[in-house]
Amino acid sequence: MLRRPIAFPLLLLSFACRAPDPVPEPPELATTAPGEAAVAGEPSVPPPVDEAEAAIAAIRDGRYAEARDILGGLLFVEYLAEARAQLDAGNPEDGLLYVDRALQLQPRDADARLVDAQGRLMLAEKGMLTGGSALFIQGSLEDAFAGFKRSGTSAEASFGASRAARLLGRNEEALLHAKNGFEALGNRTTDLDPSPNRIYAEAAYGAYVERKTSGEADPDDLHALFLETEQALHALFGREANDPWVHTTLAYLYEWEERYVDAQGALERGLDRLPDDEGMLERLASVARQAGGPEHSLATFEKFTARHPDVALGYWYEAYERFHVALAAFENGDRRPAEFRSSEASFRRCREIQTSYGPNCKGYEVMCRNAVGWCLYNDGDIDGARDAFLSMEDVFERGMEWQIDGRLQSGVSGLAWCADAYNKEEDFLAAAETFDLLRTYRPEDIAFHNNAGFFFRDVAVETEFLGQRLCAAARGEITSADRLQEMRASIGLDDAVPAGSEAEREAFRRAADETMALAREQMEKSRDAYMDASAGAPEDVRVVNDTALVLIYYLHEDLELAEEYLRRCVEMGAEQILNPELEEDAKAELRTAWGDAYQNLGVLYAHFKNDKDQAMAWFEKSVEVDPDVRETVKQYWLPYLRGELDVKSHEELFATLTWADPCE
Repeated sequence: MLRRPIAFPLLLLSFACRAPDPVPEPPELATTAPGEAAVAGEPSVPPPVDEAEAAIAAIRDGRYAEARDILGGLLFVEYLAEARAQLDAGNPEDGLLYVDRALQLQPRDADARLVDAQGRLMLAEKGMLTGGSALFIQGSLEDAFAGFKRSGTSAEASFGASRAARLLGRNEEALLHAKNGFEALGNRTTDLDPSPNRIYAEAAYGAYVERKTSGEADPDDLHALFLETEQALHALFGREANDPWVHTTLAYLYEWEERYVDAQGALERGLDRLPDDEGMLERLASVARQAGGPEHSLATFEKFTARHPDVALGYWYEAYERFHVALAAFENGDRRPAEFRSSEASFRRCREIQTSYGPNCKGYEVMCRNAVGWCLYNDGDIDGARDAFLSMEDVFERGMEWQIDGRLQSGVSGLAWCADAYNKEEDFLAAAETFDLLRTYRPEDIAFHNNAGFFFRDVAVETEFLGQRLCAAARGEITSADRLQEMRASIGLDDAVPAGSEAEREAFRRAADETMALAREQMEKSRDAYMDASAGAPEDVRVVNDTALVLIYYLHEDLELAEEYLRRCVEMGAEQILNPELEEDAKAELRTAWGDAYQNLGVLYAHFKNDKDQAMAWFEKSVEVDPDVRETVKQYWLPYLRGELDVKSHEELFATLTWADPCE
């Protein structure tokens, strides 16, 4: 796997391996230096017996200077062997200690200088990987580069100098030293790691990018260097085909020349060998888009997953491209819910293969369902859209909250739009149920509570009216044969039950009672929603008044609480109407709600407290604060309370007393 580039803000380390966008990763750094040595920790090879004996003999004979030279040579060999062993074991710090001792004995020895340079290069690379000091790393690279040049013209020294120069950003020098290394190597083989071909390819690519980005290179020279780099990478492909760096760098090279099809081909050849390489798959997605747009990238990954059905990231990129292609089409009015469903299936397959991708995949899966919901909503399939938005919660908790800013609104917003659509279609029960779901999901949103209360109240009123008609049929008050037949069909009566029979009347009575019970259940849902709305908006006169209205007019319960709510409403109305910052429309709405509170207090006192005088006072106050909309009060309630109205001709004033009662 390619390592990410390491930034050195205090240095001018412009690494050679640069990509058009983004800057590519540098190649794998070597962790051992060339040369054969014993494994660190093992005893050094003992000196030849004759040399040891010669040193002993010189000491016995008093030839101490000669003995010193013999022993120095023996120590030099031992120190250098131990230095190489430490470098081979990946311990450049310890290796440099031993090579320093060797250089103290023979400061001009080319082999010792080479090992010293190799150790300093390894130390710099280690610092780059571990986040070491930039100044220290640069110093180590400078020392390594100088040391390789002092070590002579061997292939090992030249290739080492090339690596150090490349890491210092001296790409032209790196290329020159790599070429010198090949000249020195001749027909010999070497076990250098990285290989000479790799060092040469890195240097050539670095020099090409440097010239390309300078804007000053001669076009012919630049093209010649491009061909040289291409040839170097092809040669490396033959030797190191299982190294992702080779394929990725060749793709980068073609990208610099805007040869995106060739870049894609290089990556696809690499992925045929290494299908699960993350870096190449990521680059393939980018290159394929440049080669032919998102649709081409989608087709590319469809072919890839067909060839490699067990590679998780293949499904990721296929799903990702499909999602964004479908999203772009959606934004242009072309709705493709099937494409979003297919994208979701691919994301799911991705995380089934590689469970660690689960969170990222599920993030897109939930948005696929969101997108399906918006497609169906815009196509007029409100039920389907509602189910799609709700299904976002099946992916993970709070999934309906997810959105793509400016492109796809959240599933919560989608449900709210569905509820509005149900209202426009006059499917008030569906609107009520949808707002009920929303208020449970997002209890802090007062509008959802209020809307659920409003629609359940209207639905309950309609349901109760149906119950009244069924009860009228039970009492034999429906005389229209056609109407009776419709009502028989609505409750499932067939010809086995004779029209006008007692069995028919009993069936209508039973259906009426069931319908009245349903109406009461719906009104109780309205009450619950309004109560929550009032708790969340205790200073909203309209909301608090509507809560009390449900308790008084329909459920006939908690009447003391209802009065408390209404008294609070009239107090708040008196205070809020004086607000100088209140706009005229808002002031008119407030005045209506304030007047409603007085009127509802009048109904409470007239019907349930049997206090006609106080009821009349409340009704008169409602007319005073809001005279334009109080026709019912002026034409019926006040005349009734003054005894000026024939009660029997206006029984609707008393309908609230028997709302949803059983059929008698």
